[in-house]
Amino acid sequence: MSTLKELKVKSNIKDYSIIFVDDFSEALIKNSSEKSFYIIDQSVFYHYKDKLHSILAKQKHLIVEASESHKTLDYAQTIIKLLINNSIKRDDRLVAIGGGIIQDITGFVSSILFRGIAWILYPTTLLSQSDSCIGSKTSINVGEFKNQLGTYYPPDHIVLDFNFLKTLSLIDIKSGLGEIIKVHLLDGEDSLEYILSHYTESASSPVLNELILRSLSIKKKIIEKDEFDRDYRNILNYGHTFGHAIESITSYKVCHGQAVTIGMDMANYISFRLGILPEKSYQQMRKALEKNYPDIRLESEQMEPFLVALSKDKKNVDENLSFILTKGPGEMLKRKLPIDDSLKQYLNDYRSIQNAS
Repeated sequence: MSTLKELKVKSNIKDYSIIFVDDFSEALIKNSSEKSFYIIDQSVFYHYKDKLHSILAKQKHLIVEASESHKTLDYAQTIIKLLINNSIKRDDRLVAIGGGIIQDITGFVSSILFRGIAWILYPTTLLSQSDSCIGSKTSINVGEFKNQLGTYYPPDHIVLDFNFLKTLSLIDIKSGLGEIIKVHLLDGEDSLEYILSHYTESASSPVLNELILRSLSIKKKIIEKDEFDRDYRNILNYGHTFGHAIESITSYKVCHGQAVTIGMDMANYISFRLGILPEKSYQQMRKALEKNYPDIRLESEQMEPFLVALSKDKKNVDENLSFILTKGPGEMLKRKLPIDDSLKQYLNDYRSIQNAS
């Protein structure tokens, strides 16, 4: 098991570090300040209320339900009004304690308030610890369409405590594992074999902690090469075009990481049907993905809303859809495809195969 204490990330905006700690409350106490305003996931506050209550008793804070319905401009404006009413200044900072939703809300507000104020992140979910905490992106939703608005604005630093994972539900773990599988597939054959051999042990702390460190190291290489998503970083969208559409049509009943798991399998199937991905590689990659597949069946009547959601994806740049397809582990490519009869047939064939399995 790694004993890494700090992971430094280079950024064109500002370099930042992930600081690994054994007790997040000690870091909170050490860094507490009257110039901090805390935004905390309601569930996290409930699970750690004894620690947090004593720390936050004299600190300005807001408890937020971490729901997709709060990732909106209206809610961001509500928070900004609250901050201004609490006399926040340009040299103050926000402190986010929660998963990806709290991170997105806090990061977005920090990036636009006074044209940018400092913020710190304490990621508490597997998804945020293994993936979203680095990369600088903030995103909010527009209506039922996911992550349509956002900025690039990294935190000043990230404080990561693996102990937060002990209170997560199985669904939360599977959501994080979806993104962990993704970066391992992006990395190549060796990483695919690693995730295949370690998935069943991932509920154990040492294995899960190591998977987080591996995932962050893989993603760090990608984002440092292309922070603003102009070209190479696009591969991190693998599975996301389809995954976001699944989240939309199911009203987010399918968690993000498992929706992305389906999305990767769909992208692989289309790659196979287009003759890009050999069948042997398709089946090999599917072995890793099916371990994390949610209990869901797409019905025929959902396909039209699914296609509409695909057409609204923010990565589309013209009348065609933008996808990350694959030639195999570690070999990703960007393709534009029209929503034509061929694509519709591939998706319906995929749905039929899944429903029959």
